[in-house]
Amino acid sequence: LRDFVGARYGCALVRIQDDESATPYNNRVQQAAILCKREAFQAFLDAGTEDEAAATLCGLLGIESRAELNGNRRAQAAFDEMVKRYEEENDPF
Repeated sequence: LRDFVGARYGCALVRIQDDESATPYNNRVQQAAILCKREAFQAFLDAGTEDEAAATLCGLLGIESRAELNGNRRAQAAFDEMVKRYEEENDPF
């Protein structure tokens, strides 16, 4: 490898699975925030505003804050199931 002095390089590490494919990452906190802004999701939760949707979501999942979706496996599973039901009911196709 020959390059001029001061050349810059980047390197990225990705967690891989046994079959060498990249491990998918699901940022549920971000997904919950985005969903709570959608009127269709607010209607799904019988909430009128984004803040009401966030409070309802937390209540249904048994968490104090959406940030808990990062580490609470029970809440993650419940959230994934809720999103699945929401998407089934609001499938545009």
